[in-house]
Amino acid sequence: MWWAASSAIEAYVGSTRLGVRHPGAEVAWCEVPSAEAAVLRLETALRGRERLRGKRLRVWLSAALARPFIVPMDSGAQSDDEARAIAESTVVDETGMTESSALWLDNWREGRDTVAVAMPAALLQQIRAACERSRVRLSSVKPWWNLAVDAAASEARANEDVLWSLREDDGMTWGFLKAGAVTRAECTLPSSQDPDWTYARQRTQLAVGFGATQWHARYNASTNQPEGLPIGAWHVDATDGSASKRRNP
Repeated sequence: MWWAASSAIEAYVGSTRLGVRHPGAEVAWCEVPSAEAAVLRLETALRGRERLRGKRLRVWLSAALARPFIVPMDSGAQSDDEARAIAESTVVDETGMTESSALWLDNWREGRDTVAVAMPAALLQQIRAACERSRVRLSSVKPWWNLAVDAAASEARANEDVLWSLREDDGMTWGFLKAGAVTRAECTLPSSQDPDWTYARQRTQLAVGFGATQWHARYNASTNQPEGLPIGAWHVDATDGSASKRRNP
């Protein structure tokens, strides 16, 4: 469980920011011009350190690099393979990610929407190659926003509908939880016309209605790790009516 202390190296990889945290240490943050540059900096931080060889590395991807979408229950899929085939055929339209994508899908279940997440396939290969050269073991590659979704779901009352969103430097991820299940999930990229995501947030509310509990937060590159978060933190936007118990640094 991600709340627990970990002996793994934690890395937040974004298109504008890299964070690296060794076990028991604070996070070292730096600005980067691209996701590819972030992985190069990560490799530099790992290579040549004998004590890190053989350690596990957990990579957490930023909003723009891990874009969610839904394979709906009425898509016609009847199995995991069929759900994946539908996701592969719709990923560009659903996420706007035009480069070749690596896909993760939740298990298909009859009568349920299936959550899919796309990341650049070339970036995943770069991460794997950097780990091999650095002699560290790649344990996982996951969206950082999933930590916030877990928190929003755990804090919701039974059968409570929750509209959630999380702003990061390179995108805002948002979705809808119905009785604990994700029924909508999208990524909205930054826009000079909406620098603080005000209009994007309003559109999410219009998309799902105003009856749901709202959970809105923004990413914070924190050097300390509140309540056991592996890397990074978030601030809740109180102006959006969010609940008060959140992972604040």
